[in-house]
Amino acid sequence: MFKQIQFLTLCCLLSLSNSSSFARDCENVAKIHRFDNIDHVSILRFDARLPEWASQANRDLCAGDTVIAPKAISQLIVEYRTNPAKQVKLTAGETHEVGKLRGPCGAWCKLLNEIHYVYEQLTQIETPFVSNIQVFGRGEDGQLIPIFMPLARGEGPDYEFVLFAQAGNIPLFWHGGEPDYQLQVKDASGKVIVHKTLKTNHYDLKLPSTAEGQRYELSISCQTCQKVYRKPLVFVAPPSLPIDNQLEKLTALSLDEDNNWRLEIWRQLDKLPTSKQRDAFQKLLTADRLDDLF
Repeated sequence: MFKQIQFLTLCCLLSLSNSSSFARDCENVAKIHRFDNIDHVSILRFDARLPEWASQANRDLCAGDTVIAPKAISQLIVEYRTNPAKQVKLTAGETHEVGKLRGPCGAWCKLLNEIHYVYEQLTQIETPFVSNIQVFGRGEDGQLIPIFMPLARGEGPDYEFVLFAQAGNIPLFWHGGEPDYQLQVKDASGKVIVHKTLKTNHYDLKLPSTAEGQRYELSISCQTCQKVYRKPLVFVAPPSLPIDNQLEKLTALSLDEDNNWRLEIWRQLDKLPTSKQRDAFQKLLTADRLDDLF
């Protein structure tokens, strides 16, 4: 898992997911960093007579394009698809003509660049996202809110959480329902190995074995809940990533479209010392807003 060929496949997926109605028949060599007022930025394309507005979906740049920073902003960043990434910072009223790359940035280079970009976006949030999710209880219609886990990405009970085959607690949290909660874990044979009655919506789970290949089924319910929440847990060998920064490694895992690593990302973040970057990452996971960066 997560060998180089899988990274390259992931890179292709990212390229497809980032394409839009603004796609053009030229090589994207740079992009404008996301920020709140990006729709005030103008782009004069090398093959156009009139400028167009940038947006969250229209920020890729080709050689010869000119980026025009509006006077209403203090700074914007143009980042080239190089490894390491080259950044050009524009202040109010400045322009920048996008240059050519000295050499081609292959799939591996593009992927590392994408990881670095998402990492910067992820860990440089000035105003933390605030979740409007009610922790537990009843909604405005008086109906009990079903139990769900933000880290599950809205996936159903057949989509497992993929976890590192490493010892240690697994910090769980969920929303919906109301105390008392019944938390239960069964092993692959169906035997109940954990059963807890909880008055909170969080619990540090410890399992008898977290060896590679181990599978469990987690279930959470409450007395007044109409439906039991279920989620498989599967343990695999930690992927070998050629990245030194631990937060960038976790960012790379968040880009995996085929596996849900978010519970493991949450678990690993819980082990790191507090910092602005780590706290920003955790806030996005808690609020289920990680996809906003992609």
